[in-house]
Amino acid sequence: MTSRNAEAVGAEPLSRTALKTLRLKPAPAQEPVKRVWSHKRRAHIELFDPRLCVPMPAKRPSSIAQLAALEAGRRKVTHADCAGCAHNFDRHMLDQGVIVLSMQIDTVASK
Repeated sequence: MTSRNAEAVGAEPLSRTALKTLRLKPAPAQEPVKRVWSHKRRAHIELFDPRLCVPMPAKRPSSIAQLAALEAGRRKVTHADCAGCAHNFDRHMLDQGVIVLSMQIDTVASK
């Protein structure tokens, strides 16, 4: 049991969200200790005794496809296509106009 989970032992009942931060989940067929009304969510929240909860399985490492998708998403944030030549450049280079100058030089050189 980790130190955070050890702190939960003897603690007051916790919501599912609070249990997740401790990497705990309610045991199969575990009944909630208490139900409280949330004004923010406008619904009842079930609270569970952390001493009866079971640990969550260890996190799996991301697959190669997931890592590639994450990298592609990050690249979309930092890179963009040039409107003139359709090449992909760093956004800060496009914002500074560095690409426009290089495009003009390429155009003059190709003539």
